[in-house]
Amino acid sequence: MSWWGRLWKRSRAEDELDRELRDHVERQAADHVRAGMAPREARRHARLEFGGLDQIKELCRDARGTRWLEEIGQDVRFTLRLLLKDRWAAAGAVLALGLGLGISSAAFTAYNGLLLRGLPVDDQRSVMALAMRDETGADQAVSYLDYRDWRDAAENFRDIAAYSQPPLNVSDPGLGTQQFYGARVTANTFGLLGAPPVLGRDFRPDDDRPGAPPVVLLGHGIWTTRYGADPDVLGRVIRVNDVASTVIGVMPEGFQFPFWAELWQPLSLTPGLAEQERDQRAFSVVGRLADGVSLDQAQADLDAVTAGLVGRYPDTNAGLRAHVAPSTSTSTRSFRGR
Repeated sequence: MSWWGRLWKRSRAEDELDRELRDHVERQAADHVRAGMAPREARRHARLEFGGLDQIKELCRDARGTRWLEEIGQDVRFTLRLLLKDRWAAAGAVLALGLGLGISSAAFTAYNGLLLRGLPVDDQRSVMALAMRDETGADQAVSYLDYRDWRDAAENFRDIAAYSQPPLNVSDPGLGTQQFYGARVTANTFGLLGAPPVLGRDFRPDDDRPGAPPVVLLGHGIWTTRYGADPDVLGRVIRVNDVASTVIGVMPEGFQFPFWAELWQPLSLTPGLAEQERDQRAFSVVGRLADGVSLDQAQADLDAVTAGLVGRYPDTNAGLRAHVAPSTSTSTRSFRGR
């Protein structure tokens, strides 16, 4: 659809976005209830974990690519009203509109530059983004169970990792509470990417198991701005989404994976993860190709594994097939979850 088509359908898209976000919160709350939490407490935890809906809507509008046009439209309408009332005010509005257009253009250029930037990792050409593709050709997020089967059965990948992108709230005595873009990742994620911490240690497999003591890795920006680049932050216990978590490391300056994340926890801290069903598709997946393996070979490998899953689990996986793509073409977008 064209830019203008998206803009004219903004009202419908906003309604769909609102329903989608609220559905995610309700699904998260339902997961908590299945894990034994009282319904009221489950809804409270789900809202806390998901973060501010208005903030997330703004990010979705940015990704949709129409927000800058909407803002220009608002500026134009405001200017026309002033033209009818006051010529001097109109002149000022025209000047402000010109400046606004320049800023919007610069922001749009910067946004595109960010969107097209590859993953900040070693040998990014061998890092692939993996997704489930449905019968309509749309890429879907991956369930935790399907991810584990891919990881265990695929032979043409050196490793496969999964992650989700919840907002994470951090609180410390005397420092108040801040919300950050965060991610929960499998313990092998940063090893796969070739991005070790600059301070402390990476996640270990034992960190990413049910019941493990909660731990957290800090982004370099959080470490410097919130904790004054204090190396003694290692071992400090902070609260992440109201859960006491021990700081085990700090990632390199400028490292943000995925897309703006600057705080990381093990995927096992996802509420209700162990009880998730195969049709609960909530995770993004990346894989690093084994040495000498081509994209076509990797696709064929994952196709075979996925066909086996479709055969074994037709109720949840019928019509799905694997999609393997270079991470540089998908590194800053999220696959659509159900």
